[in-house]
Amino acid sequence: MSAYRDRGEARRERPRLPPPESGAYPHLGPIAASFGVEHLGALRVVLDVGEHEETRRVQLDLHLDSGTVRGVDVHVDGGPFPDLELRREVAADREGKARAIASEPQLGDPEFDAKVYVDSDVDGAALRRAFDEDVRAAIVELVSAGVVVRMGPDGVRARLDAPHAADAREWSPRAMRPKLDALLAIGRTKAFAAGGSRRHRPGNGLVALASAALLPASGAMLFALDAWTPSYELPLLGALGGAFGGWLLRPAIERAVRGDAGSYRRYRILVALSLALGACAGIAIAVTVNGALDGARVELHGRVVAIDEHDAEEGKTSVEIELDDGERGRRDYDDRKSELAVGNPVVERWGRGRLGFRWRESSRATSGASAAAPKK
Repeated sequence: MSAYRDRGEARRERPRLPPPESGAYPHLGPIAASFGVEHLGALRVVLDVGEHEETRRVQLDLHLDSGTVRGVDVHVDGGPFPDLELRREVAADREGKARAIASEPQLGDPEFDAKVYVDSDVDGAALRRAFDEDVRAAIVELVSAGVVVRMGPDGVRARLDAPHAADAREWSPRAMRPKLDALLAIGRTKAFAAGGSRRHRPGNGLVALASAALLPASGAMLFALDAWTPSYELPLLGALGGAFGGWLLRPAIERAVRGDAGSYRRYRILVALSLALGACAGIAIAVTVNGALDGARVELHGRVVAIDEHDAEEGKTSVEIELDDGERGRRDYDDRKSELAVGNPVVERWGRGRLGFRWRESSRATSGASAAAPKK
């Protein structure tokens, strides 16, 4: 059992490593062996790396997707640190800063500031004091390889992609040791406080509110389409009009979210949500006004031209019909398939539409003296 220095001069004893567990995943074996740790096929490996006060506990967990190994989740004990997300800076990040929506901490290191995007409320001066040259180089190395590094109160976390090897026994530590060493270098950063932290992240409440509103808005749209089923032109126009209204909210959204490193991401999320909400609301309003305020009805006749599908469990038959005015469409009827046949007459009741777009109130296919009840 080794002792290490933690947070100044205080010393404590590190708990013993857990005994190795057996399993059917040998993927972490070569990596564990490179650190001198036994591995028996478990999904997790726990290591103590370093000597004395430089010792860090490292936990490696295989990341599985439907039983397939996709990578390794790494946790390096350290800190405590303020919440930080360090990732590769991309064009969208630069656009957000150029438009003065996002405000990213800058360290004054040209290479670091150009390659690394720091999503945090910590100011640049605190980061300059915390990240020495070796730590900055380690961060640049990782983010340049596409790794997202997260720092927090319990240390450093990252997900490393699995090496491209068909056989788990072919996994070589050479593929992952450089990244692990870089994460260890970051984990050895001295604990620091979040100087200049802004506790309120602008726009978070709006994202939650807009996300919650999307479900009732889509429900209202589906209800309107089911109650006053219109021709396709009206929902299309309603969606375009509503989405345009949502697009006009961009300046207000920009003002509401401006202020920190994550602002541009929230801005883009809110714009997408406003477009979706606008489209749903536009369809619901247009279809409801067109159908609910319409008092005129006409009766149209036609015939069944094809039997498409029969669902025996639900007792539903899908057919294709053609009306006397030449319009064709697909209808679902609640009835047994034997009572419907090609050539059966169809009677439909349509509204003329308050906005000028006709809508279907009911549809009925008859078979001799019997009738198939409509399912809208």
